[in-house]
Amino acid sequence: MKGFLVLLPTVFALFYVSQSAELCDWNPMCTCRKSLHDVVTIVRSGISTLDNNLLEGTNVASLHLMQNNIIQVSPKAFSGLENLLTTLDLSHNQLKEVPFGALRNLSNLQWLNLQGNLLNDIHIHHWSQLNFRLYLKSLFLGSNYITNIKESAFTHFNNLTLLDLKGNYIHDVDSNSVPQSVMSLSLANNLLKNVPLHAIYTLKNLRNLYLSDNVIAKLPCPFYLHTHKLEKLDVSNNLLTHLQDCIFNGSFA
Repeated sequence: MKGFLVLLPTVFALFYVSQSAELCDWNPMCTCRKSLHDVVTIVRSGISTLDNNLLEGTNVASLHLMQNNIIQVSPKAFSGLENLLTTLDLSHNQLKEVPFGALRNLSNLQWLNLQGNLLNDIHIHHWSQLNFRLYLKSLFLGSNYITNIKESAFTHFNNLTLLDLKGNYIHDVDSNSVPQSVMSLSLANNLLKNVPLHAIYTLKNLRNLYLSDNVIAKLPCPFYLHTHKLEKLDVSNNLLTHLQDCIFNGSFA
C-alpha cells in the first residue's frame, strides 16, 4: 500500500490504508509509517525555498511540489532520497534555473516535470553530470522561456521516451539534439517557422509528433522520417494554406 501526504494552504492531512501509525521523524505534526510513506504532494503552499535535508530519513519515492512559489532548491534538498526518488514534480513554480545541484545525485529518477517555471537556458553541459541520465524516461519543460534547443541538448538521456517542450519560444532546434529513444515529442505552441526535419528525421522510435500552434507556412516535401511507428502527427493551427501531393507520398519509411 502507498501513503499519500497532501499539503494545501490551510489543510495538512495524511492518508494511509493502515491499522497503526506513529509520529513521523521528519515532521511531528503528522503520523506515518516509514515503510509506507512514499508519495508526498504539496500544492499551493506558498513555500519559496526547499531547504537542505528536507525529507531526509523518509522513504519518499514520488515527490510532487507543484503550484507553489519555489524560487530556490538547495543543493542537498533531496539528501537521503538519492536512491529512492523516481518521480519529481516541480511544475508551476518560479524557478529561473534547472536545480542541477539538487538533482545531480539522484540515481533512479525516471520522471521529471519542470513545466511552467521561468527557465530560459537549460544549460546543456550540466545534463551529462546527472546520475539519473540513463534512467530518465519522461521530461517536461513546457511553458517556460526556452528559445532554442542546441546540439546534444538531451542526447545524454539514452532511455528518454517522452520529451515535452510545448509552450516555449523555441524558434530553432539543432541537429542531434533529441535522443534516438524518444517516442513522443512535443514542440507545440512555439515559434517554429519550419518543421525541424534535420533534428527529427532520424528518430526511428518516434510515434507521436506535436507541431501545432507554431508559425509553419509550408511542410517539407517529402516529409521524410525514418520511423516505421508514427501514429500521430499534429500540425494544426499553423499558417498552412495547402498541402502538396508529395508531402506524404512515401514519406514515412
